[in-house]
Amino acid sequence: MTVGILTVGTAACSGGGADDSAPSRPRERIMVAVSGDRPYGTWGPADRSGAVWSSPDGGSWQRRATLPASLYGVAASRDRAVAVGTDRAGRGVVYGSDDGLRWKRAANLPTPLADVALGAGGTWLAVGSDGGPRGRIPVYRSTDGRSWQEVSVYESSRAGLRPLALAHGGGRWLMLVWDCAGAALCGVRPLASVDQGRHWYPTADDPGPPRSLDGEVPFGLAAMAGPVGLAHDGKRWAAVGPQRVGRKPASGAGAGAGAGAGAGGGAGEGGSARGRVSGSPTGHVWTDTKWSPGEPALTAATFSHGTWFAAAGPVDAGEGTQGASGGGASVRVWSSRDLRAWTPAGTVAAPVRDLTVFDPEAARPGTGRPAGAGANAALRIDADALRAVPAKGAAARTFAYDRGPLALTKWLTDHYGPPTDRREIAGDGICSRDETLLRWDGLSVMFPGDDPAAATSFHVTHALTWAVEDDLRRVRGAEGIGLGAARTEVDRAAPGAESIEYEDTLTILLAEGKQGSAEGEPGSEAGVVAELIRDRVTALHAPEALVDVC
Repeated sequence: MTVGILTVGTAACSGGGADDSAPSRPRERIMVAVSGDRPYGTWGPADRSGAVWSSPDGGSWQRRATLPASLYGVAASRDRAVAVGTDRAGRGVVYGSDDGLRWKRAANLPTPLADVALGAGGTWLAVGSDGGPRGRIPVYRSTDGRSWQEVSVYESSRAGLRPLALAHGGGRWLMLVWDCAGAALCGVRPLASVDQGRHWYPTADDPGPPRSLDGEVPFGLAAMAGPVGLAHDGKRWAAVGPQRVGRKPASGAGAGAGAGAGAGGGAGEGGSARGRVSGSPTGHVWTDTKWSPGEPALTAATFSHGTWFAAAGPVDAGEGTQGASGGGASVRVWSSRDLRAWTPAGTVAAPVRDLTVFDPEAARPGTGRPAGAGANAALRIDADALRAVPAKGAAARTFAYDRGPLALTKWLTDHYGPPTDRREIAGDGICSRDETLLRWDGLSVMFPGDDPAAATSFHVTHALTWAVEDDLRRVRGAEGIGLGAARTEVDRAAPGAESIEYEDTLTILLAEGKQGSAEGEPGSEAGVVAELIRDRVTALHAPEALVDVC
């Protein structure tokens, strides 16, 4: 089947309303992209316009509709395409299409919208920001792309917090935000959700290679600025975006000099906007791949039928980026099979801000669980053992903690398959020691030292920061408590339980055991510890003693 490419972008000429003169035709596979004549973050009423463009092969483009809104995000299912942005009254606006060619306004929302994405089970999420001094990101959800309701608000005291990109893949939602913890610490930060947008948790605090928002190793997302494109191919994430001002390309990263433009210029017409392409298997640790020297920064991305597609521009001033694009700029669409070698496909006479693919033949989205991860049986983390509980019939298979670390690794491998991650984590020499981590998605096992085979103790951790959507129903803690459970549920399950509160974290001894602590100290009390942030369970630990902070 011929691949058609559809972009939603700034109109080449002024106008308003859908272009209803376009003849109706049978649905076909179409790539969809969005843009606006004003950068996201331009708050309040303004004279805005956007347009929808289509192409049968990515080389020759035709404008399909002119719309009275700046458009910033687009996503598509097999039978619905949705674009979001800001209208001329400064409100959030949602447009929809059943064929990718004819568009209608579907909803108005109070917050200017930055991006939209489709997840498992036909769930749509859209995110935006009100531009206020306090970082506030409302999240809206829909099951049909037409009716929307606010399901959560991610708030922060950080200056300039706002969403840049949203996507779903690998069993979780990922949102990239522009976050400033002070002028020298501005950067792109990932947030993840595994409960359809109700709660969001930073992934950047994961133990791994040394890094910070202003660190050099690895660059990953920290070296980017907005706007940013984000997509998932079923196995890994990819993020594309312009490089922050003053950041030198990492050795071997291949970030090239590109083209933001000066006043009235477009991407590829002068200026100096360097671009970056970063990949990640999980959305936690990001590694740069090569982007051709001399080309402008990619700022929108999508994946379809084995191929990545990205659009080069526009790059906006005011976010720490190098260069800016004018409202009438033309941009180029690129394609790649591996995120390394990129081929120009065509040019659109409008600054494209996002891409997606409308494909009526695509399979309906499933659960989103990564291939080969997990088993059908549920897992329960108890005070004395891990238990695999089949959905039907037979008694649970149990692993008692006193059987030791090597036996635990074999038991989990038999139950889940090989670990999805392994790494060494350096201690601080004061409160923590060097440890080795083995991870099966959200379930992690920590061993002291660098050789699990020589370890005599361990502890199990199940945390939202690495969990996938199925984990919320598939893995439970003692007393039936799982990740995401509210403080009221914990209090009902374990009334009067011992607890320790430190800053914004509350630690509760959910279930107590007498089998000895994870440190192998006979007779010490240990059990299942629940960790709560903002009155929600974010992690379960066992066998663990309730101890004060170091």
